Amino acid sequence: MLSDVPFASKSTPYLVFRSHRRAWMLGNALYMLIACFAYILIVILASVAVSASYAYVQNQWSPLAQLLVQDQSAYQLSSYRFIGTNIMNALSPYGACLLQWSLLSLYAFAICGVMLLINTVQKRSVGFAAAMLFHGLMFVMYLDGHPVGYYLSLFTHANARVLPAQGHSQFLSFLALTGFSACMYGLSLGLSRKMDI
Repeated sequence: MLSDVPFASKSTPYLVFRSHRRAWMLGNALYMLIACFAYILIVILASVAVSASYAYVQNQWSPLAQLLVQDQSAYQLSSYRFIGTNIMNALSPYGACLLQWSLLSLYAFAICGVMLLINTVQKRSVGFAAAMLFHGLMFVMYLDGHPVGYYLSLFTHANARVLPAQGHSQFLSFLALTGFSACMYGLSLGLSRKMDI
């Protein structure tokens, strides 16, 4: 959806001339941030719509969710949990959904930052490929479980239930995701001076 960033049209040279390249790039970044949050929200609402007939509206964890966290052997789920005990004890379902929505949207924004950075100096296809490779690397680092790679992976920080279980706060996740995004978009602002618009 955002693989064509930075977005340019026939009127872009006039916009850049009147507002400056930084303002134009910041506008692209703001558009991408809103698009990421909106897209993840649409995915959440779509999944809610599909399962609405099997659910009820109440801001408390269902008995089944509590059972899956407390006694997984009943469902032969091995060590995999849908919801961490720490999340269930600390947050309501709506709070957990809001937290996961925020983290996942910031992760998508960080991936878009990689794509924007590459797209400012290379073809759009190269930027898209780089973003997908970066996402793949983050996912492999998350699955590998190596102590260093696991915590350096942005995918780990995008998962609301992972870090608190290891004694970390969600603040660390927000800091990692926003810090990485700030670096990517800051470098994109610097490279935008060399773009041929």
